[in-house]
Amino acid sequence: MLVREALGDVLRSLRTDQGRTLNDVATDANVSTPYLSELERGRKDASSEVLATIAAALRTRLDLVMFEIADRIESGTGSGVLTGEAAGAEAARGHLVMLPSVAVSPGDAESAELAELPTQNAALLAA
Repeated sequence: MLVREALGDVLRSLRTDQGRTLNDVATDANVSTPYLSELERGRKDASSEVLATIAAALRTRLDLVMFEIADRIESGTGSGVLTGEAAGAEAARGHLVMLPSVAVSPGDAESAELAELPTQNAALLAA
């Protein structure tokens, strides 16, 4: 699962749980409605500043949003957890990939690919 997909799931859940429209939250966050829609669909990345304003518009704290993203990724809920080749392909495209906790077995090809993802993610974050 890509971080942006989990983020979109969380933002949409928060908004719909409050019975609010995309336009209402976008206006409160000072972002365009189409941009917020793209975020909710996991198609766009957002800066930490934009995420903070959206969290405030949703009357929640950004750290709680991030914890919910981590929980969804850990539990495998949402759009699906990427593993093996799919996760490696997303990382190769320059996307930050978060994975659930996994046991890495020496000599297992998929485990070897998964073991490389933290290094690839660190390189993406450092860039």
